Amino acid sequence: MPIARLCPLTEVTALNPLGCWIAERLANNPNALDSEMVLHICSDVQLPELHLNAPLATGSALRTWLQRLPNDTSDTKLPRAPFLILIEGNLQVDGALTSNDTDGTTHLIVTGDTQAQNMVVAGQLLNVGGMLHVDDLLWGHGNHGNHGELRVQGGLTARVAVFTDKYHLHIAGPEQAEFLLDEVRGVAHLAEFSCEVMAAVFDTEFLDDADTGAYGISALLNRDAVLAAVRAGDSATRSSADIHTLSPIAHDLCADNAISVENIMAVLRTPVIAHKQYKAYGWFQQTDFSLCQRHVDEEQDQRDDNVFITVWKTWDFYLSVEQVPLPQGLMARLAAAVLRRTVPTSLQLTLIYRGYIDGEPGDWKALAPDTDPKAWKACQHAWRGVLDYVRKAVGQHRARYPLHQRLKAELTTARIETLTTLPVFTERYNDWWDSDKNGYWEDDIWVGARQPCMHDGEPWGRALKLSWKNGDTAPGDAADNAHSAYQLDVDEARDGPGVVDFTYSQRQSDSRTALPACAADHIARLLRFYGAMEARINTHQQQEQARQSEARRIEATVHLLTTPPLAPDLPDSAVFPVELMVLSGQWQADGERYVAAIRTHQFTLDAADRASADPGAPERSDDDAEEKSEEEAENELPEDPRKASAPTVLQLARVVSAWGDEDLSERFRQRFAFAADAFAPHAAHAGRFIGPVFELDDGRVLACIGAPYEDAAHWVALHGGHAKPLPALKGLGRSSDRSCFAQSDGQHITTHRGFDGPVVARF
Repeated sequence: MPIARLCPLTEVTALNPLGCWIAERLANNPNALDSEMVLHICSDVQLPELHLNAPLATGSALRTWLQRLPNDTSDTKLPRAPFLILIEGNLQVDGALTSNDTDGTTHLIVTGDTQAQNMVVAGQLLNVGGMLHVDDLLWGHGNHGNHGELRVQGGLTARVAVFTDKYHLHIAGPEQAEFLLDEVRGVAHLAEFSCEVMAAVFDTEFLDDADTGAYGISALLNRDAVLAAVRAGDSATRSSADIHTLSPIAHDLCADNAISVENIMAVLRTPVIAHKQYKAYGWFQQTDFSLCQRHVDEEQDQRDDNVFITVWKTWDFYLSVEQVPLPQGLMARLAAAVLRRTVPTSLQLTLIYRGYIDGEPGDWKALAPDTDPKAWKACQHAWRGVLDYVRKAVGQHRARYPLHQRLKAELTTARIETLTTLPVFTERYNDWWDSDKNGYWEDDIWVGARQPCMHDGEPWGRALKLSWKNGDTAPGDAADNAHSAYQLDVDEARDGPGVVDFTYSQRQSDSRTALPACAADHIARLLRFYGAMEARINTHQQQEQARQSEARRIEATVHLLTTPPLAPDLPDSAVFPVELMVLSGQWQADGERYVAAIRTHQFTLDAADRASADPGAPERSDDDAEEKSEEEAENELPEDPRKASAPTVLQLARVVSAWGDEDLSERFRQRFAFAADAFAPHAAHAGRFIGPVFELDDGRVLACIGAPYEDAAHWVALHGGHAKPLPALKGLGRSSDRSCFAQSDGQHITTHRGFDGPVVARF
């Protein structure tokens, strides 16, 4: 018969698994968790779902299950989230076993087996004494190194297993995952050398397309969207067949991953090296490599079959297969020379390496596991990266290059022209040769465009460039060298439709080269970046058009029925249109409601502070205090309902201010009280850059309006409520004693004794 009870943790201490953080904490301080409560269940449990943030909330699946027990504990005051759920038996969750990405969630210990359709967890201890089986997605997230921990004693199986952000894993027994994405344990996995496989495993709606992938798997995934999907009974991952179709990989190539003659020769015989070519190049992360087949080069030197790998300014590895003649007698050698027979040879593996010190390469040395274990480990890792690249390339070849076909079909000249002719590229960032105006950062991706033009007597076609930070700057590198880039050049100077040339570079110091059709990760990343930037730029453009349209509507709507001077007995209804009079009443009513909401909010906080300061109140644990502080940080002030009307009121303020009439201004202030919280968001979105600003001794204020990179940036002199443009002034500086000014007109710099004083010098 199932038995469930709520008891202190001290009563079930013996059932805590050895090695987990709870056991370690109790070993160091036996009384540390005396106040924590445990839901102890002695039986197998089957639930439709289990959410560990509030597993015993009213209406939850576990609470409903408890109410069906003969020893119904529903009369007991159950916490929404006890410290621990301990199940002596098996656990089956037909749907999702989940927790949000927060601390303070309920821990779970199951002495038997555990099975779930999906399991997306973070922030708690999960211990399974038997086997853990997840039908679809298992995602364990460490939440920046907190108590997130999974311990399994009887083996683990999952279709898709994802482990991110320092999640603690202890898996005993066999482990099987059809698709493993593990940035925690340092093991080989699908995203070890590129995160682009995530777009094949997860549907687009669960990815942050604008993330570069440089910060790992978790930054690419939208955890909230994944949680919502699995809790709704849906799958966040694609089917296995779709994953294999979208990301074909030749797993049969060099299956043992060994650095051997057979594997090197197998890599050099793949389609990565094009027909009638002897060499090919590629790169991933901060590693680049070349594949070279045996041939005589242009300088008539014999080149052996080799793979050359460079981990930028860290390691160089040369893996060569030499054809060494077999030992023969004198007569056999003479006969071979006279008859021009091929001398029998054997294949010999040669491995050499060199390290770097302060960005400079050292001497070449023989490479072996026992000579330099650190270099050998680095070489094995780099070799696996090359294999990952080549396996994906062969997979693309076998599938007839679906990614490259998609690239050519989607990123057409017309689509690129539509994007690059948007105002952001024609009006603001419109100078390819000016570092301040050739592009901008959209989160972690830099985007810039070049319009067809003549520059220094040379014609240039349309282009789009996407760049991102790739690794860290090495010793001796320029400050921005660690940036990779894709560039799309439109070639229209030929008969027929225009052609797009796709090029790429690993570092700023590298020359751009053609993007190979087999470079699967690069093509996938370029498609993802382009789609994300196109969507964001179009969204920004639509928002800007909507703002401009609304501003024009407001400007046309806001006017005065009568202009100053106003008769003292003239009612406001004869000055402001009926729409503004109605808005005035709504503005005042919304202001009163906002003040009442703020007071209620503050009274609630004050009451909580008084309760916590009460000597008779129970002390909160450290975990409770931490959870409370997080809740307070997220508990924002009530929103001012006048925000929606702020643009109209501000436009009316401009109209009123332009008249400079005291009576009109007083009527406006009475009708529309100042509302800082309502105006602040509008100012943040619609405000303009101002600076530098200089205050003169005569009361004038000189200010530059607009950012330095804007063509419309200009200087004005403000005095009282009047602004006088200073079109000839392009730049201004002042000495520390405020007596000497340096003025620029864009061609010359002159120094003056006082802003309007005599010229001291001209440069």
